[in-house]
Amino acid sequence: MTQDLQLAQPLWRACNNVDEFLREANAHVLGAPVPVLTEDRADLLESLTAAQDLYELDSTVPRSGTAVVLGLDGEVRTAVEALLAKRVEVLRDSIEAYAVEPVGDLIVVAPYPQLDHGILDRARVTAQATGATARLITGRDAASLTWLLAKQMVRRRDTLVRSAVVSGTANLPLDQGDVVVIGSRDVETEPVDQLLLGQAWRQVVFHGHGTEDSINLGEFTVCGRNDAVADVAATTVRPKCGYGLGCYKSDDTLISLARLRASHVVMASCCNATFAPNRLYGAKYLLLLNGIDGVAQSLLVSPMVHDADHAELASWLPAMRRQELVASGPAMSDIHPFTPFVNIGLPPTPGEPVAPTTLDLPDTTRVSELSTTVQGLLSSGLLSASHPMHKGLLALARKIESEMARGVRGTADRWAEFTTSLRADVQSLDLRIAKGIARDPEDPILDFPQYFGDRSEVDPDTVADVTCMCGLEAVEWKRRPLLGHLLVTTAMVCPRCGDVRFSTPGAPDVSVTMPTDLTAGDAIPGQLTLSSPTDRVVHVGMFVPRYMREAYPTPAPIKVKIRGGESATVELVLAAHEDVTPQAYYATAYAVSDLSLVTVRQRFAIHPRGGTP
Repeated sequence: MTQDLQLAQPLWRACNNVDEFLREANAHVLGAPVPVLTEDRADLLESLTAAQDLYELDSTVPRSGTAVVLGLDGEVRTAVEALLAKRVEVLRDSIEAYAVEPVGDLIVVAPYPQLDHGILDRARVTAQATGATARLITGRDAASLTWLLAKQMVRRRDTLVRSAVVSGTANLPLDQGDVVVIGSRDVETEPVDQLLLGQAWRQVVFHGHGTEDSINLGEFTVCGRNDAVADVAATTVRPKCGYGLGCYKSDDTLISLARLRASHVVMASCCNATFAPNRLYGAKYLLLLNGIDGVAQSLLVSPMVHDADHAELASWLPAMRRQELVASGPAMSDIHPFTPFVNIGLPPTPGEPVAPTTLDLPDTTRVSELSTTVQGLLSSGLLSASHPMHKGLLALARKIESEMARGVRGTADRWAEFTTSLRADVQSLDLRIAKGIARDPEDPILDFPQYFGDRSEVDPDTVADVTCMCGLEAVEWKRRPLLGHLLVTTAMVCPRCGDVRFSTPGAPDVSVTMPTDLTAGDAIPGQLTLSSPTDRVVHVGMFVPRYMREAYPTPAPIKVKIRGGESATVELVLAAHEDVTPQAYYATAYAVSDLSLVTVRQRFAIHPRGGTP
């Protein structure tokens, strides 16, 4: 017989048989207690009672999406469609029919035994093709399915504001306002089960290692076993407890998903919602079905392996503080070529805030280019382990490798902190390199043109005719390294000036203007013009060959700031300390920026005082 639960304002009508359920479903109107086919399921009756203070009746719950009913027949199907008609815009008889005329999200309604990955994949592909989301209304049997459907007919109470995030693998910041945060250290020491099961929640996010029957949370385990239902999977593999051997952890630390009083549940673990033929365990042990049997109106689950981690949690936590529902799977296209999450339940009601699904991942191009440069300088053999720059470059390489992890890139504060400190580290190393060159222009770091060039070959697609600074036609090309840990270099040679310019990737563009004729005793003036597509700091200097340095000592480098897209000019002067033999010479200008190097050679002649004898 049909019965209203004995509560102050009952939300549900428990129906013991299909005839009663059909009658109540046909007569139901929004705002009245919702019929549920409970049959002899005592566990469902407990859930109906436990859910009472999480929801409220609402005659204005809007219709949303298109429902396709599969695997239900007879009076149960008729009753389910009667209820669905009050919550969806359109009823279709197949996924293909939705594809022809899509309206809103695609909601597949089918008992769990009749669902398989083929149906799920077809639904997801079809929905995504229209920019919509595929959703499921399911359950271990018709009774569980009608219970999940009934929860779609009511509204989540506005007074339900507390949320929780529990992670078995991520150490999370604790101060999150209305969001209780339990990180990987806390699950080893805190009474997680008492905290979670002792109150009602707006939403709970579980994050950790697991599979279809459990999620591992340190000393605790989120468990999918429902002791109220029979184990009908005698021919399938069972978890340890299915053989009477107990749980792999203490039974006292199990957290049954059906007993969790949370309106929305996110399971950010791998393979927690599997379907035939990928399912391993019987339905009695599955997290997905146990969650549906509980009070949750909606669940976000995953039938796939995935790497949702710090980045996703860092995105969800602020949204949860803003009372936004983590109601859609995160777009993880940067690391997965598939969508790992599936929505159980209808879309959130209009006006209910929803967390963003995309991460605002930063552009890592410059950091990646910097890492390539660092590794090229370190791993190529250009610099020995005793070189003054080796230790600093090694520390920087390790820092970049550590901080390029997705958990840092996906956390805006941590990424900003990293890039700020990285910029300071790089500018410090740039200055040290420039000072080292000024102190000794024979520094091995300036052997990069020959060292990398000897182990490279011409990239024919990059050969170009250019104009040398002397005005003659020159040729420029990139030299492609034959070994993966070497750097690409760009060379420019002139038939008159010889080797003119060499650079490593990312170096600023540098040209030099200086007099071609000087008199013995004159200073050597040079004007450097620098440009770059991005803002940057450049350390520049100039030197002459070793045999001229007593006469023209090498000055300290100069720091120049360049605005992206603009050019900057700097004057460099080599003061004469004594006369040198009149003849042709050359000076080399150098620039160091973001650990990239460029050298530019300019020829000139020194004439005797008083003219040619």
